[in-house]
Amino acid sequence: MAFNGSAEVAKHSPLESDLIAWQEALAWCDHVMIVHPYWWGAMPARAKAVLDRALSSGFAFKYHERGMGWDKLLKGRTADALITSDTPPLLDTILYRKPGRRVLRNQVLGFVGIRMRKIVQLGSVKLANPQRIGTWLERAHTMGRKAA
Repeated sequence: MAFNGSAEVAKHSPLESDLIAWQEALAWCDHVMIVHPYWWGAMPARAKAVLDRALSSGFAFKYHERGMGWDKLLKGRTADALITSDTPPLLDTILYRKPGRRVLRNQVLGFVGIRMRKIVQLGSVKLANPQRIGTWLERAHTMGRKAA
């Protein structure tokens, strides 16, 4: 049997109840806030698996019958992201060209029509003193309050 991408996975692997609940919440929300650590230049595999499974064809996007186009079924929503990392954000930007932030903004959320408002990367976590961590926690609290 030839593998036909996400359509094949969806046909043979029904979504778990937690992912259905996540989809239902995403369907009615105006804004989503994503918070995750940064591992090996991206979000952890389990976090990415939620997006891979829940942002499925027919729910989050729909390919056109002909050509390369698709409909972005989650248009009208916005998102913010808060990412913690041991890699200092400036180094991640200059040396690696911010792969985790770029992929989340363009290839994941942008693909399904969710417009990214703000992505904040906090780091280096391992080098941060308690005062800096307190500042980050306040910033996270402010972002969450604005998102609500």
